[in-house]
Amino acid sequence: MAVTVRQLFKNAEQLYRAKLIAGEEGLDNLVEWVHIVEDSEVGLFLHGGELVFTTGIVDGSDEWLMDFAKNLHESQASAFVINLDVYIPVVPVELITYCNEIKMPLYTIPWETRQVDMTRDFCQKIIENENTETSELGIDKIIMAVENKNILKKYFDDTIGKLKLYDKENNSNLYDFLKEYLELDASPRAVSEKLFIHRNTVNNYLKKIDAVLGVESMDLEQKAKLLIAYHIADMLH
Repeated sequence: MAVTVRQLFKNAEQLYRAKLIAGEEGLDNLVEWVHIVEDSEVGLFLHGGELVFTTGIVDGSDEWLMDFAKNLHESQASAFVINLDVYIPVVPVELITYCNEIKMPLYTIPWETRQVDMTRDFCQKIIENENTETSELGIDKIIMAVENKNILKKYFDDTIGKLKLYDKENNSNLYDFLKEYLELDASPRAVSEKLFIHRNTVNNYLKKIDAVLGVESMDLEQKAKLLIAYHIADMLH
């Protein structure tokens, strides 16, 4: 199972200073895996559905880049990332126009951004997404198998339903915040960067959520229960 380009680059601008410069219409292209390739005969290394990084260290000329991009398209690559610096100081306008025409997302990252960090992060996200989708499919089947919907409603009311009630009474938004937090792998840093709030604010929200839910700490088991509750909410409403 794959993720989309859009999903992979969800926080990439903040984390890696990635910039989308072309191919916005292809952001929903599916990505099966990630590769770093420097050979113009890039098609020999791909199966289709890859996100490809390059520095242009082999050549980096405008002509080479165009040939590289055309080979990517012929190989059905999903997106293209250029590591800008000495080898490719600027992206040629012709390449931007071409990527827009074929709807292939084209990103740039500065030389200071280490490709190995991005590729490792993205590959991990692809693997986690596959595991999550497999797990969620099983959860959804179990939930749908429960004939008495009152049981599901009680599960919801006893968990995140408390946050819904608290938000209504206090004009807050802890319910949506917690969902965002869990979907970002319970990463305070990721949710801080996505929602543009300070890490201290994130920690304060989490403490308030613990208090409303009546839990001492949000361990792995507790997070799993809450994710199930959000699945129930999506199916009940």
